[in-house]
Amino acid sequence: MPGQQNAATRLNAKRFKQVLMSAPRYARELANVRDPRGLYNWFYYKLSYSFPLMDFPTRVNLEPTNDCNLGCRHCPRTLSVKQRGLGYLDPSLFAKITGEIAQHPGCIVKVVGLGEPALHPELGLLMTQLASHRIATGLYTNGELFKRFSPEEIITWNLQTIVISIEGLDAKLLAFVVFAALPCFGQKSGYSSSSRQVVMAASFGWTAPQSLSIPRS
Repeated sequence: MPGQQNAATRLNAKRFKQVLMSAPRYARELANVRDPRGLYNWFYYKLSYSFPLMDFPTRVNLEPTNDCNLGCRHCPRTLSVKQRGLGYLDPSLFAKITGEIAQHPGCIVKVVGLGEPALHPELGLLMTQLASHRIATGLYTNGELFKRFSPEEIITWNLQTIVISIEGLDAKLLAFVVFAALPCFGQKSGYSSSSRQVVMAASFGWTAPQSLSIPRS
């Protein structure tokens, strides 16, 4: 069918553009590959359907908590927390998981999820456990609570990557993005209420606007 062929052509062109735009990132990732196993794992992760299924994954995502100090309008946790409630990964379970991962060299851990890792009261311990096994680790955070940790301590975590999300390039846009989701939280969600986030945000010097108009391009 001509319509289906045109759609397939557009999709392939879009995929090609995505790959082309990602080329610099791929080059940086490959520059960090140190051995044949790492190279195999990299291609396996990118083109997994082209390889036999491995006995153990090459990437493992660990979510220390689904609690968060922000309430961003684009974040899926706004809806999921209503069903899941709040939780914090038990350090003993985390130690068991990291011990198993350590038996599979080349596996990369991403400390990520639908919450802010720094809200876990034992994050320092969790990161130390990963570092003790020399597991390649990436940490995803909004960065607001990392004043809890000194630069010297963070360095000991032996992180391969730190990804810091940026919710707004100025105070006006930041307030729009962060506070837009707050009304979605309530007592029925298992969350302690939106007022908790307002108080936490106020500690950073942010003020929720009464109304905000964002220009559309």
